[in-house]
Amino acid sequence: MFGIIGFVLSFFTILNIAGLTISIVALIRSKRAGFRNRFALAGLVISSIGVIITILVTSVAVSTLVGAAQTCARLGDGVHTIGSSTYTCTPTSFHVNFASTSSTQSADDQDWAIANSLYAEAVCPTNAAREQLSDAVGTNDITQLAPVAASASSAFDAAADVFRDHSWPVEIEQDIQFLGETSSQLAERWGEVAETTDMDSAQAVSFPDAQPPFEAAQRIRVALAQHGQEPLRC
Repeated sequence: MFGIIGFVLSFFTILNIAGLTISIVALIRSKRAGFRNRFALAGLVISSIGVIITILVTSVAVSTLVGAAQTCARLGDGVHTIGSSTYTCTPTSFHVNFASTSSTQSADDQDWAIANSLYAEAVCPTNAAREQLSDAVGTNDITQLAPVAASASSAFDAAADVFRDHSWPVEIEQDIQFLGETSSQLAERWGEVAETTDMDSAQAVSFPDAQPPFEAAQRIRVALAQHGQEPLRC
C-alpha cells in the first residue's frame, strides 16, 4: 500500500519529497517482509529525479532573482532594456522579462537596446539633478545651492563617463560624443559653483549653451524610438 502511495505522489512536483519518503519506507518494510515492491522502487526513482529537478530549478530561479535585484540596484527605478531582457524596477519591487528564443533579437536590435539602457543610465540622474538645481537656485541662498551643485557635478561627471566609455550605434555616436563633452563641461562648471561662497560668484560662472545639447538629445530619442526602444521614464 505504501509503495503505491509513494509511486502516485512521485508524479506531483510539490509532493516529490513526500513521495520519496514514503517510497523509502515502503521499500524498507517490503525488504523486511521478504518481497520485492516494484511500485515503491519506481516511486523512489521518479521522486528522486523530481527532487533533483526541483532543486536545480529553484537554484536557477534564486540566481535569476538575485541578478535582477542587483541590476535594479545598479540602474535605479524605471524600465531598462539590456540585451533581450527588460527590467522593471520600482522602490519596492522588480520584475524581469526575458524574450523567448523564438523571438531572439538581432545583433542590431540588441545594440540599440543596450544603447537605450545606457542612455537612461546617463540621463536619468542628470535630469533629477537639473530639477534639484532649479529648486536650489530659486532659494537664492548659496548655502543651499552649493551642496546641490556638488551633487549635480558628480551626476554630470558620471554621465560623461557613460557617454565616453561605451560603444554606440553609428547613427547617434556623434551626438553621444557631444553630450559627453557637454556633460564634462557641466560637471566642471557646477563644481565651480559648489566652491563659491556667495550667489554673485555663483551667478558669474558661465555655462555652455543649452540649445545644442537639447537638440542632440532630441535626435538621439528619435533614433532610439525608430529602432523600437521605449522613451525614457525618468
